[in-house]
Amino acid sequence: MIQKENTFAFLAAKGTSEGLPGKNIKLLGGKPLIAYTIEAAQKSGKVEKVFVSTDSQDIADIAEKYGAEVIWETEENGKYPYDLSTESYLRFAVDKAKESSHQVELIVFLQVTSPFIKPGEISSAIDKINEENYDSIVGVFKTFRYFGKVNENGEYVPLREVRKRRQEMEPWYCDNGALYVLKDSILGEYKNRYGGKIGIFEMSEEDSMEVDDERDWKRVERKIIEEN
Repeated sequence: MIQKENTFAFLAAKGTSEGLPGKNIKLLGGKPLIAYTIEAAQKSGKVEKVFVSTDSQDIADIAEKYGAEVIWETEENGKYPYDLSTESYLRFAVDKAKESSHQVELIVFLQVTSPFIKPGEISSAIDKINEENYDSIVGVFKTFRYFGKVNENGEYVPLREVRKRRQEMEPWYCDNGALYVLKDSILGEYKNRYGGKIGIFEMSEEDSMEVDDERDWKRVERKIIEEN
């Protein structure tokens, strides 16, 4: 059982965004987008501290306002390839946390553009990795959709060969990007956000919504209005 004092949340927030400029600090329902994830981690009751890695002073100021500790990620100080959206960010951030005398054993990696993750979901995912002997947990949503790919000849290749009634179908589980929980040893061994014995934490597709562009923002904004 990994204790709370050895469990830390890590978030990455770039200052630039091609799809929706400034989205990480854009006001959603009266508060910055990034605040939703910071608060969810804090209210889970299972995380010792929340770290936000960024290259933006504006994001850093807001992260600190909401109680997170900032890790500056720049091209000059990056030990790993400079890309806040990949495992290189996470490895760098965990290293910096350890340099500050934090004993990191369990990593909760959250996506700041997924504002509907709930404190109870973070708490339950942490409980699952502790109680069910998993090495890493990935947040997913279940779908019965029909997926396919296009081959080198431009032909559609269905991944489900036979169309069945929904009741007869095995579901797909889609990595929603919102939530990952992993042991520090797994990050060190696999250089990835999951590895070893991997478990899933199922969330609804609606709560898995993320913000990449203006259309996503409008969908998320509607949901916030409906819930309030």
